[in-house]
Amino acid sequence: MLSMESDDEMDIFEDSLGSLFGETKFAHGDTRKLFPYEISNTEVKVKDNTLYLKLPDVNGGEVYLMSHYIWNSSLLMAKQIENNIINVKGKKVLELGAGAGLPSLISCLNNAKEVVVSDYPDDIIVKNLEFNKKKNIPENLANKITVVGHAWGKNIEQLKSTGKEFEPFDIILCSDTLWMPDQHHSLLETLSKCLSHHQEDNSVPPTVYFFCGIHTGFITVDHFFRKSESMGFKWDLENVYKIVEDSLSL
Repeated sequence: MLSMESDDEMDIFEDSLGSLFGETKFAHGDTRKLFPYEISNTEVKVKDNTLYLKLPDVNGGEVYLMSHYIWNSSLLMAKQIENNIINVKGKKVLELGAGAGLPSLISCLNNAKEVVVSDYPDDIIVKNLEFNKKKNIPENLANKITVVGHAWGKNIEQLKSTGKEFEPFDIILCSDTLWMPDQHHSLLETLSKCLSHHQEDNSVPPTVYFFCGIHTGFITVDHFFRKSESMGFKWDLENVYKIVEDSLSL
C-alpha cells in the first residue's frame, strides 16, 4: 500500500507525473480547484459547453487509490463516448473505479438509458462523485445517473439505479483500473456478474471497455487479461494512442 508521509512528498510525486516514462503528463488536476472539461459533441448541452469536476481530497485517507487525479485514460474514454466511438445511447452503463466520474457524466449527457457510477466506498470519494453529478447534470436527467460506493468482488446488488432492482449492464467502463495486480481477481468477480449476457440481433455485444495508461505496465496488463481469459472473457485490442502535448483529438 502506498502512503505519503507529508504534503511535500505528495507534491514531489505529483510533479514527477509529467516526466515518468518519458511521456506527456498523464494525470491532471488539483483538489483545491475545479477541473474544466470542454464538451464538443454530446446530445445534451450544458452551460458554456464545459463540465467542472471536483477531485476528492483524500490526502491522509485513501490516497493510494489515486482517485484525486484526472487521468489521460479517463479523458480519452470520455472523448470516445462523446464521439460515439463508444456508443452508449440507450444502453445501461456502469463505471468502475470512476474517480471524478467523467466518462459516466458524458455517458449520461450522451443519452445512455441509465448510468451507475461507482468507486471504492470511501465517504470522501463517494460524496465527491455526488458533487460532480449535482454540479454538471441537468435536473431533468438526475434520475438517470446513480452514484454507488462499491468494493470490487463484494455485493453487486448495490450496483443499481435508484429505485430499481439490479440488472446486468450493456457497457462497463474501466479507465486505469488494472494497475493493482492484487485487485485483478476482485475486479473480474464484479465484471463477471455485472456484464449482461443478452445481445440484440445485429447489435454490439455487451462490452467492457478498458483504457490503460502506460504507467500500468505491460506485464500487469498481460497478467489481467490472461487471468480473465481463464474465466471465459474474450478481448480485442482496438487501438494504442500516444497523447502528445495534452492533445486528445481523434
